Amino acid sequence: MKLRWIIFIGMALVFLAACNNSNTTGPDDEEINPFTNGGTERNLIVVMSDWHLGADLSYSEINSNLTSLVKLLDLIRVAPNVKELVIAGDMLDEWFIPATINTYQGQDQLAFVRVLPRPTKV
Repeated sequence: MKLRWIIFIGMALVFLAACNNSNTTGPDDEEINPFTNGGTERNLIVVMSDWHLGADLSYSEINSNLTSLVKLLDLIRVAPNVKELVIAGDMLDEWFIPATINTYQGQDQLAFVRVLPRPTKV
């Protein structure tokens, strides 16, 4: 019986030691860059879609990910091998408006549509 416990505890320690994540390389490490291939030629094409940037950042769907999007675009901008960035669609989502938002604010639909081209701060 004692031998079984020793074997059990030994195997448990081996299994737990195997679960140790010894790989310290993570996404915040500067040496990891998915937009480089180690060469000097600009030959990578990055394709992105479905950003859904809204007309008004107060209710836009991208709000929780906007900082990450800016960081990603900066990483692509300075990448040594990226040749071009292709936006494959749905970059803007000007017409997404939650039902709880009073879009007209006492005016008519034409006044709301005229507000859409107004620039917003990022």
